[in-house]
Parts: sequence; C-alpha cells; structure tokens
Amino acid sequence: MSITLFAPLFLLFAIYACLGERQWVMATLTSAFLQGATPILLNAGGRLTGIQTAYALLPIGVLHLLLSELKRARQLPAPELERGNAWGIDLPDGLFLATTAIGVAGAILLPRILNGVVLVLPPSVGYHAEPLHPSGRNVIQGFYMVCNLFLYVLISRSVCRRVVTVSQCISALAVGAWCAIALGVYQVLGSFAPLPWPSAILNSNLSVAQLYDQSAYGIRRMSSTFLEPSILSMHFVGLFALFGLGLKRRWLGLALLGCLLISTSATAYVGLLFLGFVWLAFAVPRMSLQAFSALAIAAAVAVGLLVVGFVGFDQFPGAQLVAQKLSSHSGTVRTAADSVNFQALWDSWGLGTGVGSTRSSSFLATFAACAGLPGLACLAALFGVLLVRGARAVSPEARALSLGLGGLALGWLTSVPDLTLALVWLLAGLVRGAAAPGVLPQPVPATERSFEVFPKKLRPVGDYAGRPLPQGD
Repeated sequence: MSITLFAPLFLLFAIYACLGERQWVMATLTSAFLQGATPILLNAGGRLTGIQTAYALLPIGVLHLLLSELKRARQLPAPELERGNAWGIDLPDGLFLATTAIGVAGAILLPRILNGVVLVLPPSVGYHAEPLHPSGRNVIQGFYMVCNLFLYVLISRSVCRRVVTVSQCISALAVGAWCAIALGVYQVLGSFAPLPWPSAILNSNLSVAQLYDQSAYGIRRMSSTFLEPSILSMHFVGLFALFGLGLKRRWLGLALLGCLLISTSATAYVGLLFLGFVWLAFAVPRMSLQAFSALAIAAAVAVGLLVVGFVGFDQFPGAQLVAQKLSSHSGTVRTAADSVNFQALWDSWGLGTGVGSTRSSSFLATFAACAGLPGLACLAALFGVLLVRGARAVSPEARALSLGLGGLALGWLTSVPDLTLALVWLLAGLVRGAAAPGVLPQPVPATERSFEVFPKKLRPVGDYAGRPLPQGD
C-alpha cells in the first residue's frame, strides 16, 4: 500500500464531505472531474489498484443517508413534507436496478458458464483475442456497477428531498469544469514553454493507463484531469451541451467549445456534430418563426456548400479525412476489436461474457459484449426515459441537465468504452431528481405560514381598485 501525492487534496474533499449531506453532494460532483487521481494505491495479486475520488467519497454519502433516515424515523413528519415520496421507485430506478442486476449476475456467472468457449479481448492484453476465463476484473467491474447505482440513487434522492438544490449542483459542476479547463489550457501551453505537469498528483492512479503526454500537430493533446483526450472530449461535449446550449452561460460555454476545438480528438468533433442534431430536436419546437427561418437559411447554405464540394471535387468535404482515419492502423485495429466483441455477443447467444471480460474502442461494442442484449436494452431504456423526462420538464435547469446527459451519452457511444465514469451517473441522478414528478416541496418560510396575510400595522387601506376597505376587525 502506498499513499500518493494526491492524498492531501483528497483529505480536504473528505473533510468537507463529512460536514453534511449537501456538502457531500457538492464535493462528489466537483471531484468527479479528477478521474486520473487516487489517494491510495494497493498492491493486490501482483497488480496495483486505485480508486477514483468520487467513488472513494461514496461511503461518506451512504453514512449521511443512514443518519438522516434514523433521524427522520425518530421524528414525526411535518405536515408540509407528507406529500410526495422521495424513496418511491419509478421507471428509471427500476431500469437502473435491472441493468445493475444483469451486469453483476453476468460478471459472476457468464465467465464460468462460457469458460474457454468464446474469444474476447481482455483489457490487460490489448487488442489480442483470447478464450474467455473468469478473472478478478469481473468482480471489480461488477462492484463498480453497484457503486454507479449508489451514486445515482444518493444524488437523485438528495435533490428530491431538497437537501440540495439543482442550482447548487450545477454550480458545483461549473467549478469542476472551470478547473478542468484551466488545467487543460495550462497543459497545451506546455507545448511552447517548459511548464511542469503535476502528473504525480493529477495522474496518480497508476493502476490504469493514462495518456497525458501525447502530442499531435506539434502541440500537446489536452487531457487535463481525465485519463486521456477522448474521455476529456466526451465530458466536455456534455458540459458544453449543459452550460453553453442549455443554460446559455456564454463564457463557460465558449471556453468549453474552445477546448473541444483544440483537443485534436475525433470524439470532440463527432460529438459536436451529433450534439447539433440533438440540440435541434430540443430547440426547434420552442423556436420563434424568425429564429426558425434563420436556422433554415443556414441549413440551406450548408447543404449548398456540400453539393458544391461534391460537384467540384467529386466527393463530400471531409470524406477523404474520414477514409484515411478508417484505413489507418489505429482505425483498422479498432474496427477489428469491435468485430471481435460483436462475434463474442453472437457466440454467447446474446447473453454477453460478463462485465470486465472484454474491451474494445467503443462503448456500444464493449457493453453489448459484456452485458448482452438484455443489459444493453435496459441501459438504453434508462437513458431514453431520463432524456425524455428531462426534455418535457417545466424547469429549464432540468431540460439543460437532460441536454447535458444527452451530450455525454453521444461522446460515450463515440469512443469511450469505460463504465467507471462517475460524472455520467451523477448527471443521470440529477436529471432524475430535477424532473421527478413527486419531488418534495420546498418548506414554506415561517413568515409565509403566519395566520394573517397582512399584519395590522401593514394592513392596506384600499383594495386593488382603490376603494376603501372596511375598518372593522
């Protein structure tokens, strides 16, 4: 066991999280950006094991939950809090429970049932197919699926119980986003000056591969506090959807967009393209006629440019770049890895090989091969229900969170195969809490619960029409 240089910073997060349930929520949301860091490294079975900050804070959140429920059980419920049921299980909760149950059961059973029968790509050997065998990775990934469920439940119920407001949660996400942006810009500036990079702190989780020193076109690729540039791009696409498109926060949105444009990541560019279509689906029903006309003119100009490019150069703009990417060594290896995983799904009769058994370059191929068609269907239904509920919510914050979750999902499907992405499950819990139909009402201030609406000294002398009011008591 070894303590990393990130441990003092984690200790500050932990102390703040111990102050209360609201503080735990804020600390967890902010620390979810520190994906590449861990406070402690364990040497188990000849390999290092670390844990991300957001998951390391999870026991504190569970403790706050237990203490609050014990306190509530000892007190009579207030009349204004009797409405609504914050702990009721609705459709998204049931789908998440089903996804977790399928994933955990598959991690335990499937590698043993299909032992040596199916070819998979174990994460520890790279893109080399081997027969399926049970391993400790199945247990670890099953454990993380349970942790993801806890993150979702704790965050959503904290919002439903009004322990923390949606605005406070969004503020915590904004703080984390600004910190990641600042560190990412500092990382890129290291291409032009000998700036030291604090890898011993930000990249202290040595148990996972981290690509923080890659270069492209003469500049360092931005990974900031994340494991690699593609994971940063995935998160920044979702955050741009939340802050830039959903909440119209101009400066934060422009900063996120600028980082995406200089990231040199295909995930960023493809994610922004897909996000444009998702944003149109959100925005067009609420557009005025003038805005819709301007959008239609811009779309017509874009189509015209595509037609001109096809006629003049006998191909669509960018088609050659895409073809080169697919025909490169990296593109060929990634395509072959996806085909191995889809073949594993076929050979396992659609049941999968168990989470942690195989990995490829895309989430769709990886999760389908691991959790099978039942797990993939439940997870897709979960995100579909959350996105629809958020889009139909009255609260603009809920709609913005739904758009941000959609942006994260688009980046996730593009290239990131990992399940241990705390911000995905935290944002899903925020959407569930913000768009919940039975959210507990905010307690009414004492001044508004008084018997008389107007105290005698402040009683008006006339009604709204200007006629005098009766002076008797």
